[in-house]
Amino acid sequence: MNIKIRSTEAGDAAQYLTISCQQTVQENTLGMPCQSLNDWNERLACNGRDGIYHFAADADGELAGIITIRNPQHPRLRHTTNLGMFVDENHTGKGVGSALIEFALRYSFHWLGAVKVELEVFTDNVAAIGLYKKFGFREEGIRTKSALRNGQYVDVLMMGLEVQDTEMLSGRTHE
Repeated sequence: MNIKIRSTEAGDAAQYLTISCQQTVQENTLGMPCQSLNDWNERLACNGRDGIYHFAADADGELAGIITIRNPQHPRLRHTTNLGMFVDENHTGKGVGSALIEFALRYSFHWLGAVKVELEVFTDNVAAIGLYKKFGFREEGIRTKSALRNGQYVDVLMMGLEVQDTEMLSGRTHE
């Protein structure tokens, strides 16, 4: 499978709406159900503003996933980025998530000057946790009853990766 990472475009909104409504995406992200096309158009139109960057994964010409990199603008937090992503359920297990994470690490460390990348994941999302650990992310703590999902409060695992720990990735984040 040929996976290309690119900046999102306004024309991506309808496809992102479709993917964000998939049950597995709804259950494993903080996205709200039934967002409107207008919501996605507005979100993608602000790409690159206020330290928020959206990138798309195209797999063999088909939109397969999105990753958002948030770079806080507060002077005491600018050294970090925070990641959020989802992958079309038809493309899970095919390298899309890995391609998105690899790109986000390069972008964060080499272009935004981050020294640490952080993310949060539901504690029962074993596949995602495994993916993040593959790239060297470490568990930093659990926030209990952190999010509401399908009427139940669930725990969130906080994970982080510091730039000096990326050497263990065998050059993955260093070109």
